Amino acid sequence: MFDAINTIIILIALVSLFITTFIYFKNPKDKVVSAFLLLIFNSTAWTLSMFLYRAAYYKNELFFFSNILYFSALLLPLSFLNLVRKLGSEQKERINRIFYSFLFLTSLYSLFSFGLFERFNLISEVFRDLNNSEPVIIFNKLAFLSYSLLIIAPFSIGFWRMYQLYLNAKKEKKRILYFFIGVGILIPASISMLSNLILPYFQIVSLNWLGQLSAVVAPLVVLYGIYKYKIFNFELFIAEILIVILEIQALIYLLQSESVFSLIASLLSAILIFIIGSWLLKNIKKEHKINKKLEQKILELEKLNTHVKDLNRKKSEFLSIATHQLRAPLTVVKGQLSMLLEGSYGQMNDKMQEAVKKIYDSVDRMSITVSDFLNVSRIEQGRMRYNFKNINLNELLFSIYEELQDLAKKKGLEFTLDICPELGNAKMLVFADYDKLRHVIFNITENAIKYTKSGFVKISYCSRAGKYAHIKIKDSGVGISKDEIKDLFSKFVRAKNVYGVNVIGSGLGLYIAREIMHAHNGRIWAKSKGLGKGATFFVELPFAHAKESEDGNQDTSKQD
Repeated sequence: MFDAINTIIILIALVSLFITTFIYFKNPKDKVVSAFLLLIFNSTAWTLSMFLYRAAYYKNELFFFSNILYFSALLLPLSFLNLVRKLGSEQKERINRIFYSFLFLTSLYSLFSFGLFERFNLISEVFRDLNNSEPVIIFNKLAFLSYSLLIIAPFSIGFWRMYQLYLNAKKEKKRILYFFIGVGILIPASISMLSNLILPYFQIVSLNWLGQLSAVVAPLVVLYGIYKYKIFNFELFIAEILIVILEIQALIYLLQSESVFSLIASLLSAILIFIIGSWLLKNIKKEHKINKKLEQKILELEKLNTHVKDLNRKKSEFLSIATHQLRAPLTVVKGQLSMLLEGSYGQMNDKMQEAVKKIYDSVDRMSITVSDFLNVSRIEQGRMRYNFKNINLNELLFSIYEELQDLAKKKGLEFTLDICPELGNAKMLVFADYDKLRHVIFNITENAIKYTKSGFVKISYCSRAGKYAHIKIKDSGVGISKDEIKDLFSKFVRAKNVYGVNVIGSGLGLYIAREIMHAHNGRIWAKSKGLGKGATFFVELPFAHAKESEDGNQDTSKQD
């Protein structure tokens, strides 16, 4: 009987076999793939035996093919158990003993129930009911009980072992593969036990072909896992399948050719498909190799990045400890030198005072450098402490201007502070850490004076869009090249032309200034027309919101 169900069964058997064979040829030496192929071969044999069983009409044919059907089904749990034992290395001896025990029991059972001893046969009788298109099987109850145990027990042990492998798998790809193999086999196994074992025992045979239809789930689910998680080159696999199908189709047309013209056309088509297919496969393989190399490089870069981050963290911790240890003795030395200069320990002659003054200046510069390193360490570790409150920006700028006037006069520079007329003497509030903000603007202005031999340094301040305080420090100094200005706010960066003016400097000041402005929701940047043409630094931060009280304050980070 060749009906729609039998047609579907044949197609499923061929599709399952086709897919699995292709998977096998991708990894012919892989023991797991070989075991999976054996399982699908057995499944295909079981599916084909259902086709023959349903197609049989005479009683002796029905009896023969029904025995073949149930014998081939008996091999499926053994094939699955064989696959499971190939998957993992842990408890291998134990699972091997279980496998060989069931292999022996199955062989012994088959000898009795499908062989020499008729009284122990699994199937007592099989016939076609005129009211039912499906044959009806009468089982030997004792043999059926043994048969059921030989089906259920290996499957249960196999699934339990598969679950353990899934839980214990260290590599993500293995976990994924175990999951898809387990699910892909569990679904058809469950359906098959119901439709081919349990229901036929109660003479419900109308759905006995469902198990065979569900057999296609195993290769399809595993195939989906391969595609989804790229267990091997899926694109190449699909391309090979399509090319093979096209080649087969071209050969069929070639064999069916009825004229010389159609023969030549079919032959040319087959050759063209072969050439294009070969070229396509070659390019896919090449692309796959490149992608594999890229993936490998990305993994190496990720490892390197993790290593660099770890080194950076250790470096920051070292800087923090080192600068803390250096700052304390420097503070003591600086304090004692200051007392010497003030005459606290008695008067010194001019030469002594000049020498002590040089030492004091050197210690002061070293103290500033140590403070810079300590601030960088705090910033990188997220331990920079800010005490935010509403401050009057006019007063802050004026105090900086007053403090740096003497330095500008000594260099003969024009030094001015301009506030936009529309602001006048209004009290302009910003929500900021007074000391940190002052440090930023003071350092930029002091540097502008240091790096300007003649000309001017101008501080100007105005409002932008009524929302932001916009501060500009402009000078006629050494200027900055276009190539250097983009990296000016990075760590350990100083413009090359400043070394002739001021050799001392850590290259951290502008980096610290940038990070401080980020913490204030503000920004800092610089512009210059080039070397020798001066530079302009901009500092911008939002005005204090109306909801923030004038005397409010906020500590936003951890203490050292």
